[in-house]
Order: sequence, then C-alpha cells, then structure tokens
Amino acid sequence: MIAPSGGQISITAGDQQAVVVEVGGGLRSYSAGGQKLVDGYRADEMSSSGRGQVLIRDERHRNFSTTSVIVITERTGKVSPK
Repeated sequence: MIAPSGGQISITAGDQQAVVVEVGGGLRSYSAGGQKLVDGYRADEMSSSGRGQVLIRDERHRNFSTTSVIVITERTGKVSPK
C-alpha cells in the first residue's frame, strides 16, 4: 500500500534519523540523540497545519570550522514563475 504522502525515504547518520516523503518533499520525522525535533506525522496520514515543514529564522551557526549567517528575506509583491 502506498502512503498518502507517497514514498518514505529514511535517512540515518549517527544518532540522527529522518524520514522525508515524496509528496511535497515534507520532513515527516526527525530526531537526534533520541529526542524528537520535528512535530511530524504518521506514515499513514498527510501533513496538516504545516507539520513537517522546515521553519528557519535568521541565525548564525557553526558547521565544521566555518561560521555561516543565514538571512531570510521575503519578496514583496506578486512573484511570477519564469
């Protein structure tokens, strides 16, 4: 049986585990160190109320030996596809 959210792709790295779905490229679950970090949803249901969507904010973080700054901006007005 195919899940409503399509194929389920499991990814594991160390103590991190994630499940990404085909429909909408959603993040159905994500945990690290045994702690759930995403308010996910079951394999037999679709995402509701934005669950599983990636939510980020402007922030500074360190990854390996590099410091990066993520700045999120929103476009104003109507954006047309190319």
